Amino acid sequence: MFKKLLISAIVLLSFNQDLKSQQTKVPRNPKLGIGAAAILGNNEYGLGYSLNFQSAINSVLNWTATVEKTNLQSTLKVMPQPKFENLVAKAGAKYYLSKPFYFSGEAGLAFDQLHANHRSLAWSTGMGVETNVFGKSSIELGGKYEQYRSKIPLSFFALKATFNLGF
Repeated sequence: MFKKLLISAIVLLSFNQDLKSQQTKVPRNPKLGIGAAAILGNNEYGLGYSLNFQSAINSVLNWTATVEKTNLQSTLKVMPQPKFENLVAKAGAKYYLSKPFYFSGEAGLAFDQLHANHRSLAWSTGMGVETNVFGKSSIELGGKYEQYRSKIPLSFFALKATFNLGF
């Protein structure tokens, strides 16, 4: 029994070392990104624009800071037709599963641009691919789910593209 357990532990440790050797060991450089997103919610559609900064914590994890503007128009047939405009500030992390693939998560505040003093908690999760271009710069393509928690809850899915200028 002990022998089987020892062999299993050795196999798992060697598998773990093999996975670590496949991950990129090159430190990731800081990047400033400019992005655009096509937004589709339950009863909303629109566009989003973002400015983000990311820097490495280690070889597979980056911290992120994002400022974005979301403009959504409702498809509901009520008068007047509701419109949502939010300026959002979030911080979070991006985890690289393998070289091009990543998962991300962010949380922060959304400031309603149409109603004074109306703020809500904003959070998002996403995934995508990042490909290096022009040396240290990169292009990201991905999707995210975002939600604003307040008196008027809002959630949507966005397809996004970002150009990251590397330093």
